[in-house]
Amino acid sequence: MTNEPGFEDLKRRYFVGLAKTGDGADPQTLSQFALAAMHSRFQREPPPATRDSGRIALDVQPLLPDAARPLLLRLCATKAADHLASAAVQALTQAGVLLHPFDFHALEELVLRFSDRLGNTARAWAGKVRPLKAEPETAVDVATEETFAAASRVAKLTFLKQLRIVDPTQARDLVTQHFAGEPAAIRSDFLDVLSIGVGESDLEILTAAASDKAQSVRAKAAALLARVPGTEAYAARLAKLPDYIKMKTALLTRRKSLTIAGLGDPVATKLSELCDGLRLEDIARVLGLGVAEFVAASSEVAGLGDVVLKAVIAERRFALIESFQATLEDAGWLVGNILHEALPLATPSDREMLIRTCIVPQKWTKVPQAFVLERFHTALEGPLSAAQAEALMHSAAWTEMLGKDVTPALTAQFEALAPLIPRSLSIPFIAATGAIAPRAALFHQFVLALPETSAGRP
Repeated sequence: MTNEPGFEDLKRRYFVGLAKTGDGADPQTLSQFALAAMHSRFQREPPPATRDSGRIALDVQPLLPDAARPLLLRLCATKAADHLASAAVQALTQAGVLLHPFDFHALEELVLRFSDRLGNTARAWAGKVRPLKAEPETAVDVATEETFAAASRVAKLTFLKQLRIVDPTQARDLVTQHFAGEPAAIRSDFLDVLSIGVGESDLEILTAAASDKAQSVRAKAAALLARVPGTEAYAARLAKLPDYIKMKTALLTRRKSLTIAGLGDPVATKLSELCDGLRLEDIARVLGLGVAEFVAASSEVAGLGDVVLKAVIAERRFALIESFQATLEDAGWLVGNILHEALPLATPSDREMLIRTCIVPQKWTKVPQAFVLERFHTALEGPLSAAQAEALMHSAAWTEMLGKDVTPALTAQFEALAPLIPRSLSIPFIAATGAIAPRAALFHQFVLALPETSAGRP
């Protein structure tokens, strides 16, 4: 029939009209055409020759328990891009388990978004589902001192930032060694790394960078030199302070106070530019105050207090944080930002001190808004300590929150709070929030279904 010699040629001739002459088409030939048309309905195009249809190798790590799978599907199948979904992936990582491959399709958006954190199987599957999606550089490229020159930009910067925290001298030496051989964009990134704890020991490389052929590098080097005590630029910045920050002494009580004048709006931004990188000791000296005196006075000035609190934490003067009780009790965006900026650069002991000092739930006048709670969780990279979470769930702010009418904003607040509550308090959290914020309670049901780590997390 269709595979007979000459059939395809005959079909082509009929299509172009060459065989349609005389009394019409031959009935037998038309029957063959009809059968060929019906047959074509069941034909399928073969896959493209370039398509990789090979099997995906499975990870050797354990999969999440069967009891947790339906909970994760309910939690993330329709909402794969919010904070609770991110927290669920973090909980998986901390529990040391991976998604079941059978759930990849139902959780496609989650797998695509977090493929670099869900194991090699998920990463390979995501590459087949969305082949144009580039793999994160850090997934396969980790820099060391030996492989630094050949590493990717992301890997180099990640390694340098970590090294700058634990060994500033070695990080500076590595930057100095490779600085000249890198393109301008990476030289600029290297200076960002040196901005972490920049000081007198960095003067040599900063001075050299101030004469760099790239204007962007020169500008960044000049800005960093203005943050190094002893330089002319640093002294010039200090000399400007009394023009804008005025000190007054009360006649009777002799109490010192500060006012801001001549900066214009926005005051907070201009104060940050004015004081960024200046040491508290130097600022206090040019204003005629002691450090503790200056910090206490600044805490009462809008805009200045925020700048000084950041400097207090950067200089590890944690005892002076007590001057900012009103800011800590408010637990607003500033506290979240400070933790977000400071915790990645803190030593383990400083980190614990910062979290304990800046997050004091028993003093909160109200539970922070959802976006602030999300900022806290991102900064902490996990939940609060059991003591902090328990203090929160026994606080007046918690009671007031539970007594509110249910609104979308309140539900979002509970959902943002859920990842901050540790596993040890999951059951009371579920009992308190199940009727108000079902998805927040569902997150903790999922956490309870995961294996418990040796550290008691997630």
